[in-house]
Amino acid sequence: MNINNMAGVLIPGSLADYVGADLIQLGFVTKDLEQAMQFLKKSYGVKKFLTKESRVTDATYEGKPVNFSIKAAHAYIGNLFLEVIQPVSGENPYDKYLTDTERKVTLHHLCMKVADWEKTIADIQKAGFEFSFEGHNPKGGIRFGYIDMTKEMGLMLEFINGGDSLFDKLKSGTY
Repeated sequence: MNINNMAGVLIPGSLADYVGADLIQLGFVTKDLEQAMQFLKKSYGVKKFLTKESRVTDATYEGKPVNFSIKAAHAYIGNLFLEVIQPVSGENPYDKYLTDTERKVTLHHLCMKVADWEKTIADIQKAGFEFSFEGHNPKGGIRFGYIDMTKEMGLMLEFINGGDSLFDKLKSGTY
């Protein structure tokens, strides 16, 4: 059921409207990507992950240009996309979530995939929010932005546009 069609329940263009209709991903952070993948394989039955190392350069964090490195693992569990990120170097929006030394993975963000990027930005601004981390991955054709809701909800909300070929590849398991 598309929550956008539930007349009278949600305000069109509200953050809840996006989360209800467009949630595609749980984003986790970890200090040890290998350990996190083993935990998710054993605990959730994830067969395999698509892993990569990336340098993030075409982005801003808290209004400043950033340049940092991450390791990431991606997989699908049913219709839900899992992303696990290990920050490697540089100032980034992930380190502040890694204060618990015992935890294998920590929930960092919920991600919503949106079709109309400009409308999404307008709706976010109308709701009184702005992106604390945003950027573009030209290779993957993805635009992304995070709203920092840590104080209010304990996590961030990510909005992405594009990346259909990556999601199709992950869903098919052909990697």
